Amino acid sequence: MEKSITSTINVLIIGNNPIELSRVRNQLKNLKGIKFISDFCFSTRDSLMKILKFKPGCILVDDTIDKKSLADFSSKINSNHRTKDIPITLLKSCYKKEINVPGLSDFLLKDGITGESLSKAIINVIKSRKTQRYLYIKYKKNKRKLTNSIRLSKTQAKGI
Repeated sequence: MEKSITSTINVLIIGNNPIELSRVRNQLKNLKGIKFISDFCFSTRDSLMKILKFKPGCILVDDTIDKKSLADFSSKINSNHRTKDIPITLLKSCYKKEINVPGLSDFLLKDGITGESLSKAIINVIKSRKTQRYLYIKYKKNKRKLTNSIRLSKTQAKGI
């Protein structure tokens, strides 16, 4: 089931705590089955160029990054036509800490995170983003067809 996505998934991990980020990377590295290739970025400023070069399937962002930088990063990713399909998952240290940033696909608690739960979360968020993109494309296509048929019926009604 999980192999239907791909056998290799690139994951970009963004945060300013190298110890925590390396722990997440090691959990991904020790998994059997799907191979996760991960790369680090320690700030959101230089991450866009790295995203364009690395082409990640998912982005994991640590919640230690301030909210404004996270919001700016999310809007940049979601507005760029080359990166808007990449899901962003927030790694939270506390459940009660509320972060409302548009464009985030999911969040995970760092405390109980295991390699298996991280793998499932990444796969689920990628599937979810692909489904959203598919539905968006179908909606636009069918909306265009409906608009054209309404225009056609109006012009035919005027001609009668």
